Amino acid sequence: MGCSIGCGAWWDAGAVRDELRPSIIEHLGDPQAIWVIDETGFLKKGRHSAGVARQYSGTAGRLESCQIGVFSAYAGQHGQVLLDRALDLPAEWTNDPVDSTIKRLNWPFNTLFATSLISPYFSQHPDPR
Repeated sequence: MGCSIGCGAWWDAGAVRDELRPSIIEHLGDPQAIWVIDETGFLKKGRHSAGVARQYSGTAGRLESCQIGVFSAYAGQHGQVLLDRALDLPAEWTNDPVDSTIKRLNWPFNTLFATSLISPYFSQHPDPR
């Protein structure tokens, strides 16, 4: 049936999300539900985590060394659920594929810069209802 958390197995979060989508619609479906998009800053001290750069963080209310996460959720009268998440990579992380930080983290070289709120999920699933 799979493995418990911490066993080191690799799994595809996108495939799990897509598999659960029909169940979410069946149990939480609501014509008055809303799609919530939120951007959250995760303050960081160093530059060793993916996507860390000095950038504006709404969490801090100023420029800080941080990561920016973009989240998509569904909220209705029957409940709410997180649909997707994406790390918003700053342009400096995607413009130089030979950067030592990107190499060390084994980040895919074909990653392109896009402004916030752009992810493969949003373009493939424009309306979560």
